[in-house]
Amino acid sequence: MLALVLAACSLARFGYSYGDTVTYWWLNGYVGFDASQKPWAKQRIGALFAWHRRTQLKHYVALLTGAQRRLQHEVTKQQMLDDYEELIQCGDRIVDEIAPDLADLALSIKAGNLEHLRHKFESNNEKYRKDHLRGDLQDKQKSRYKDVMEWAEYWFGDFSDEQEAVIRRASDQRPLNNELWAADRVVRQQSLIALVQRIQQERMPRAVAAETIKSYIRDNYMLHAGATPEMKTFYEASKDGAAQLVVTIVNIATPKQKAHAIARLQHWIDDFNALADKA
Repeated sequence: MLALVLAACSLARFGYSYGDTVTYWWLNGYVGFDASQKPWAKQRIGALFAWHRRTQLKHYVALLTGAQRRLQHEVTKQQMLDDYEELIQCGDRIVDEIAPDLADLALSIKAGNLEHLRHKFESNNEKYRKDHLRGDLQDKQKSRYKDVMEWAEYWFGDFSDEQEAVIRRASDQRPLNNELWAADRVVRQQSLIALVQRIQQERMPRAVAAETIKSYIRDNYMLHAGATPEMKTFYEASKDGAAQLVVTIVNIATPKQKAHAIARLQHWIDDFNALADKA
């Protein structure tokens, strides 16, 4: 699902040209398909992209057009939180579509696939520790701020030193607890492996397995209930802080910078329209 969203929302026409292949290799990196599983996976991923292109892109156009209108005025944190909820609903539609295929995949998983998945999770976790758990608080805040500026400059272009100082303060004011994130991701990974094993052991009917998988995705990745009350509280505070950061960036942007962002959005709108019209 992540690969599909990236292809749809970040790469646009290029993503749809190669997105099914990229998604296949991404998923294969986690599951390690054997010869009997590869044709099925490629066929279902292709069908998912065709459905997404045919049914979802015009809705994205409407969302981006609304964002263009809002950029012409000051924005509020509530508007950003509402946009977030709208994106959750977009993801929800993808989950509804893909869940039966994921149920089929879970029912067909073999011991080798699960072992491949465990190794992939371990590799991902090691990379996360290297990237996000080293250094002191200042180092972690600086790294996070660098990511923010890459995003902001993509949308708005260059910022003045004064603007960057404001953005840095807003970035640093967000909650920061990478250790908690690291622990939570391990719990979510273990829960996924346990879920696949339970589907296998109980030989769940496809429809039941699909609903179970949908609940797992929504709770752990879309709504992010969190493994503990501490994580739930932290996640909500992080979401609130991220919304405030976006508000800060948008509202300090100059008319020229906002025009840059509106033009960026228009490129996406044009691409999505062209892709949808050829579906």
